[in-house]
Amino acid sequence: MTTRLAWLLTLVMVWGIGCADPPSSGGDDDMGPRGGEGEGEGEGEGEGEGEGEGEGEGEGEGEGEGEGEGEGEGEGEGEVNVPANAADRFADAVCGWLERCELDALVTGGLNEQCRPFIGRQFEDQTLAVIRDAITAGEVSYAPVNFEACLSGFAQLDCAADFANLGQQCADAFLGLAGPGGACSLDDACPDDSYCNIQGACPGQCTARSGVGGPCSAEALRSCQDGLTCVNDSCSGPVGQGAQCGDGFPPCEGGLGCVIEFGMEVGTCEPVDDRQVGAGQACGFNGPFCQDGLSCGLNTGTFALECMGMVAPGGVCAPAFPDVCGAGNFCAGLDPEAFVFEGTCQPVPGPNQPCGQGLFEVCGPDQVCEGVTCRDRARNGEACAVDTTCYSGSCAGGACAPPDRCGL
Repeated sequence: MTTRLAWLLTLVMVWGIGCADPPSSGGDDDMGPRGGEGEGEGEGEGEGEGEGEGEGEGEGEGEGEGEGEGEGEGEGEGEVNVPANAADRFADAVCGWLERCELDALVTGGLNEQCRPFIGRQFEDQTLAVIRDAITAGEVSYAPVNFEACLSGFAQLDCAADFANLGQQCADAFLGLAGPGGACSLDDACPDDSYCNIQGACPGQCTARSGVGGPCSAEALRSCQDGLTCVNDSCSGPVGQGAQCGDGFPPCEGGLGCVIEFGMEVGTCEPVDDRQVGAGQACGFNGPFCQDGLSCGLNTGTFALECMGMVAPGGVCAPAFPDVCGAGNFCAGLDPEAFVFEGTCQPVPGPNQPCGQGLFEVCGPDQVCEGVTCRDRARNGEACAVDTTCYSGSCAGGACAPPDRCGL
């Protein structure tokens, strides 16, 4: 479960998966081509001129504004635009799957925000903003059929998911127009077997992705072929049961999770235990998992993880996930670096209040800790001081902005 969740969050953060142009005149459902500069021949009367960008050929019937009037069939130029409701639909697909697989509470707890608004806003501000700019620049095209396949893939996905195929369907929603060795500013501009190799200057160059043992960069997420991960600058496949895992090691094979003992940095790959157990029973992030209403927390007497119930406000608490203090409260006063593993349940701070200190900085729902103060997450164009304030993950010149295409 932990492996599936990590993959999904990686997909959401990285897959072209966040900007937004104003909606097209066709409305939210407009997924067709827009007229461009060019000439066409067809049956009808009158002459017309149009303005737009992009190239393409197609047959159909339509009306346009310009000098003269007429309708007919013919060839022209146009571009297919990402629909204005793409981010909302993607969020519905992802969060619908999470709800069906009973993972939505884990995601909400981790993001400190409800699934649909967070995924939709991040996809809009982080990925689609960059993709739309790339479409305008002629680096990328939008493939409506592949985007629909991505969405329907989530609807058909079971909870022991084959993310490899789904990931390719979603990646193919945006098709690169640069050939091998061509100039690029993002991975999506390149063929599937290439990535955008940017080495200190923009644009970069579409470069073949490496196989097992080949060179790679952790900063270039697609520098390895599908199914491989960049570990210590070399592409590596997943490892089997009993192999070492954790930071600096390859990921575990499907169906396995990395079991790391408390206080350790390296673990071993072991089968995921999907059992749900009751209060006082051993639990772990690789399973077994706790029944509804319980949290997997640290027993400060044995320093083992076990399922435990909620703690009342003001009561003694320990590190747990989800937090044992319940909605509107958090376990305050924890400091693992100072070996302080017991705190008290206190109300979460609200907007413009000092950030709470638990296992990490804490703010109320939909809030983020900026410096030492809680505030709302920010959309593109809104004020910010640090990258983590923004849904886009990028604060530039005091305002949230889409990530730079070249990442420089």
